[in-house]
Amino acid sequence: MLGEMQLGLFRKFLGGEGITLQSIRKMRRGADVRGLVRAMDGAPSNLYPYILESLIEFEGHGYLQVMMEEGIGEKLEEVLSSGGARSKELALSLMVTFVTNNFSEELMTERTTTLLVRTLKEADEDQRSMITYCLAEASRRRMTPIIFIEGGIRELSMQLDTLDPDLKCYTIQALREIFDAGYQEELLRNGVEERLKRIMAMDGTPSSGYAADMYSRLSDWRDRRSREGDVMVREHDVEVIRVERKKKPLEERLVRERDEDLYVRPSTRIEGRKRHGSVLTSYGTSAVDKGMEEEVEEMPSRSTRPLYERFERDESERKGKNRNPEEEEEFELEI
Repeated sequence: MLGEMQLGLFRKFLGGEGITLQSIRKMRRGADVRGLVRAMDGAPSNLYPYILESLIEFEGHGYLQVMMEEGIGEKLEEVLSSGGARSKELALSLMVTFVTNNFSEELMTERTTTLLVRTLKEADEDQRSMITYCLAEASRRRMTPIIFIEGGIRELSMQLDTLDPDLKCYTIQALREIFDAGYQEELLRNGVEERLKRIMAMDGTPSSGYAADMYSRLSDWRDRRSREGDVMVREHDVEVIRVERKKKPLEERLVRERDEDLYVRPSTRIEGRKRHGSVLTSYGTSAVDKGMEEEVEEMPSRSTRPLYERFERDESERKGKNRNPEEEEEFELEI
């Protein structure tokens, strides 16, 4: 007779902690979705395809919610990281199902996005279609910086040369989300514009209309940048602060870089009083640093407070107290 420990090791050697092909089929017939997801923790990798095939059958929203509660996202990450080719293909198919059913916010994490980009580099065309579809959703969920860091923009731009019409459409959709996230310069640098022109020349293809729309957006952005000389700011690099005043409506966009250095777009006009402290120029330096010490008093202790609080507080103080008329003098600084 085998002891309990030896029996447990024997079962693990045969097929995980009691996880066998027969048990998987039994859970599948009984619609035991929780059991199937949990089985991935103890099952050997050669049983992953059978488990994933079973899970793919349960596509209803209720079943998907149960899978998410059981941590299916982490298990799919493990498959993408170290699973076999068949397991990866099934995992991607299941991920597409989640994304299609509005579970992309829970599923498209930084780690998942990273693994998708890395998998994209060695995937075949069928897998590339599923990965690109998921990356479009990941970019919509503000994971574009991860795609950029991992070299995903270059990989996606090269996919525009494919002959697969579906893959072309998915790729253009992903690139459009990347464009909206503020990576226009990277798209131009990777030859997206020229590739889109080639797609547009193929009249009658399903992807030509998508390519024309994307090309128009990219060209308009490039022309506007060269015409205005504006500071193009990536969405994920900035914190947008809206400044409003009651007497003279002011709604300009100020931006804060990661190093906490404020700057203003060159086309922006700032209105204020001399007593407000440093006025920041488009290059992140204060007006005091520009040789205006006699006109503007720098007040570092107040510079970290939100600008709208300073404007509103000064407005209320002006109404309640008498001030020196020289301090009340309005000025405008064109940048």
